[in-house]
Amino acid sequence: MDNILIFTIAMIFLAAFVGTVVRYRTRDKCLKDLDDDFVTAEFTGGKQVWGRLAVCYNGVELVYPTPHPDPDGSHFETSFIIYQEQFGAIIAFKRLHDELLPENQAKREAELQRTYHPNMYRRFLRVLRNTFNLFHDAFSQTISVVIGSVRKTSQSEFVTTQDKRIEGTARELLGKPAAYEPILERHIGQKVVLELVRDGKPVEYCGVLKDYTSAFITLLDVPVNEESEFQLNAPEQLAVNHDLDFEVTSEPTENTDPPTVDLHVDLHNRSQRDIRLCQAEGDGYARDISQDIAPGAHYHFELPDVPLPVIRPQDDGTPPADTENNNTAKLLPDVRLWIRARRSMDMVVPRPQGVIRHGADNIGHLNTRFSLRLLG
Repeated sequence: MDNILIFTIAMIFLAAFVGTVVRYRTRDKCLKDLDDDFVTAEFTGGKQVWGRLAVCYNGVELVYPTPHPDPDGSHFETSFIIYQEQFGAIIAFKRLHDELLPENQAKREAELQRTYHPNMYRRFLRVLRNTFNLFHDAFSQTISVVIGSVRKTSQSEFVTTQDKRIEGTARELLGKPAAYEPILERHIGQKVVLELVRDGKPVEYCGVLKDYTSAFITLLDVPVNEESEFQLNAPEQLAVNHDLDFEVTSEPTENTDPPTVDLHVDLHNRSQRDIRLCQAEGDGYARDISQDIAPGAHYHFELPDVPLPVIRPQDDGTPPADTENNNTAKLLPDVRLWIRARRSMDMVVPRPQGVIRHGADNIGHLNTRFSLRLLG
């Protein structure tokens, strides 16, 4: 066995090992910014899922703080998993600022300032990354030339017959180039307008372009005035919100099958803006409310005859797992309040769903002069 063969085998093994480790540890950097934060995933068709985001190389998982009963009542669900192949059904991942924990709020504010005012080190790293992207194809072609030269001079049958595999392994070690788009590079750290198509209509969101990859775009500090979903069976979502205080109590309804409860809800608007309480919805339940709540105001309302989730016994007649823990949150009705309010959020949007359409600036920042010429 000649030295070239031994060296080739060693390099193939090393490249394959390193490439595998890198592949399994690499996460999309746009999604990684939202890792371990409470995030709302909005799907095409209107479905929304809320939970703490865990990002993996081949997908994400939204972990529920409180387990949710399955609709058929046979088990509890503790998370929602979205595989990489299913990202096409996602409209956006949203991180609402009023749902961030205090330490994460400070971290996000520092992240925003670094995006607005990157230091020399961050600028240098971005230039270095972009330079590598530009030379990536040149590196790949160089590998092909080297492999071809070794194949001609080597006496080893292994090298002459496995050159394609060697070349592929070497390219895997180099990795895929990160996305590089000069037109977007000009707007990093600047306000832009992202255009989404929702229900067949274009919708625009204005925010600070933090970064982009081949799969996602990240916008920070996006003001939005739209209806948001608050789940009464997710007490943590109600508790972490800084602008709204919820107090929910229930009272069993007598002689109903399936069992129902009357919910008494007190809502305190702690924000500086009006909010509108639109409606309450659930599985087989809907109630219009349509009530405006002024800043600092309290509002009390009733939701009568809300169906409770059905908890079916297991095959051996015992209750489903975890019902023995007496966690009453697990038996809260599946009711969602839709509230229209002006909120601020960060967005990670799949590239097929959204496109950067305009550069932007704040109203009042533009120094525009108008001249009027009368033609006689």
